[in-house]
Amino acid sequence: RYRILLFNEHNSNVITFLEYYINNKVIPICLSPHMSHHIHPLDVSVFSPYKHTYYMELQE
Repeated sequence: RYRILLFNEHNSNVITFLEYYINNKVIPICLSPHMSHHIHPLDVSVFSPYKHTYYMELQE
């Protein structure tokens, strides 16, 4: 099963861990510095409900 890992801006640590990502089926996506406003709707519509559900599970 593959996973996606989003990075807000690129830094050298991504290159350091690239082999780890490949071996563990993680797809890193590095966003340019000025892209965060484009993905903000995802934070509200997708990630917010997920975070809430995750939080509720941890409380049990």
